[in-house]
Amino acid sequence: MRTYDSNKATMLLQIGTSWAVCTRTPVPVILARFPQREDAIRWQADHESRVKPQAA
Repeated sequence: MRTYDSNKATMLLQIGTSWAVCTRTPVPVILARFPQREDAIRWQADHESRVKPQAA
C-alpha cells in the first residue's frame, strides 16, 4: 500500500493495482475506489471542492 500525501482533507492510497480516496483520520475511511489513478484524482478534486469551507 502506498500513500500520496498532500495538504487536503483526503488522500490517495494505492491498494494493489487500484486506487482509493480516503479520509485523513487516524483510521482512514475509504470514500471511493477506482481502477485508474486519474479517475481517483478527479473524484478527489471534486470532493475537496464540495467539502472545502467557503470564505464569507
